[in-house]
This record gives sequence, structure tokens and C-alpha cells, in this order.
Amino acid sequence: MKKRTVILIFTAVALIITGAAVFAEAAVLAGGKVLSSFDGKATEKTFTANGEFDGISVDVQTEDVCFALSSDGACRVVCAERQKVKHTVSVEDGQLKIGVNDTRKLYDYIYSVFSFKKERKIKVYLPVKSFSALTVKASTADISVPEEFTFGSAKLNLSTGDVDFAAKVKDRLEIKVSTGDTVLKNVLAGEIDLTATTGDVTLKDTDCAGKINIKTDTGDVRFDNSDGKEITVKTTTGDVTGSLLSNKVFITETSAGDIKVPKSAAGGKCKITTSTGDIIIKTIN
Repeated sequence: MKKRTVILIFTAVALIITGAAVFAEAAVLAGGKVLSSFDGKATEKTFTANGEFDGISVDVQTEDVCFALSSDGACRVVCAERQKVKHTVSVEDGQLKIGVNDTRKLYDYIYSVFSFKKERKIKVYLPVKSFSALTVKASTADISVPEEFTFGSAKLNLSTGDVDFAAKVKDRLEIKVSTGDTVLKNVLAGEIDLTATTGDVTLKDTDCAGKINIKTDTGDVRFDNSDGKEITVKTTTGDVTGSLLSNKVFITETSAGDIKVPKSAAGGKCKITTSTGDIIIKTIN
């Protein structure tokens, strides 16, 4: 490609970006009046869930979801309602269901990004600490589950977003994230399955009675005083480092990285495979 053509392309892109930024800033400074008909002003709305439930199902798009223990024993779901974003909260067949009816168009999303709105959050206040199951599905969102809760099983599936999970899971904990970091802290689980395309995976003070399976394409995996009966980690371009709580029989493989693991003939199997990353693990026993 000729130098003149390259310069023209970069100049055009720069002008487009600058124009969009100026337009967005003007809209924000004007109180959003220029584009107020697009997304609408956010209004906080509190839903009260009537009826008993033992499971939780959340299906949203671009809103962060955080769980907390209710201070008064009532179940409340606090959302930011807008003209084209309406939420639904119901109890059906013993399950709390939270959903969203999002009718925004592309220009609405562009305005939402440039207007720097901070209301994109759903707060779920739960009346008790223990539930049979938790399911969360989201497109672009961060998910936070604190340590007060216990679930029989938990399944989280995100396209883009971070997960901060600290609850107990009696059976299987499954988290899938395309782009974003996953952090497990003080988690007790029967089985753990973590998948990330682009993002780091960190386990802090986490103990698993069964298998831990972790798979990432681009991202590091970190164990911090954590353990599982059997561990399998597979990454493409990430490092696998940290500390485990018990001896393991290590099976390791890397194409272009360093390997430093304890030598042991006893303990559960720990298989770690990476293409271009380091494998550096120690055990604390």
C-alpha cells in the first residue's frame, strides 16, 4: 500500500473518532438532551418477589449483577429502568427469574457508552443464604457473588465481563467467560469447571473436593493457597503459577516456557499444559 494511501486512511479514521467524541461530549454537557429520545433517563425501580423459591435464574444483557443478603428478610431486585430497557422479576415453579426486555437499537448503545452512565447494575437482595441452584447468563456484564451464600450448583455464562465468586457450591461450579477475568475466593466446591477465551483465572483460598478443570486461550492461571483432588489446566499463551495445599503428581508440558514443580510420587494428578507459558507451582503441606 502506498504511503499516501496509508496516511489518508489514518487521517480519515482519526477524524471519525474525533467527531464522535466531540458529538458525545456535547450531548453529555447538554444534559443528554440531544439524544434523550434514544436511551431515556434511568429510573431506579425496586421489584419485590412474591412466593417461595429455591433456585435463581438471571438472564440479562449489558447490566452488572451483584448479589447481597437482605437485611429485612425480604427479596428485592433493584434495577435501572429506561425507556427501552424494562426488567421482569417473577417466581415460577420455585425459581426466582430475573430478565430484561431490551429494545434499544445500535445508536442507543453508542449513546450509552459515550454518556458514561453508571446505572447499569442489578442488585439482588436475597432473604436466605442457601439455594439449590444459581444460573446467570449475560452478554456484557460483571457478576459478583459474595461468600454469604451456598448453592447446590452454580452456572455462569458471560460473553464479556469479570466474575468475582466467593460462595460455596455443594456440587458443580461452572463458569464460562469469553473476554474477562475470573476470580474465585474462599470458595468450597464439589467440582470446578472454568473456561475463558481471553482473560485471567485466579483461585484464592479455594478448596475443591473433586476435580478442578481450567481452560484458557489467552490468559494466566494463578493458584493461591488453593487445591483440588485432581487438577487439569490447559492454556495457549498463559503462565500457570502459584501454590497448592497438598502434594500432587505433576504431568506438565510447555513448548516455549520454564517448568518448576515439586517432584512427588504421591497425591492426586495435576496435569498442566501450555504452549508458550511458564509452569511454576509449589505445594504447601
